[in-house]
Amino acid sequence: MVQGMQIGRNEGKYEVAKNMFSNNYSISEVARITGLYS
Repeated sequence: MVQGMQIGRNEGKYEVAKNMFSNNYSISEVARITGLYS
């Protein structure tokens, strides 16, 4: 169950990141705000 919750959180972060990129946020801004890094 915990793993499923983590997957859901990550999917939400990816959705936020996609929306941010479509609104011309920079990679560094997206990484800082979402906590996602490459």
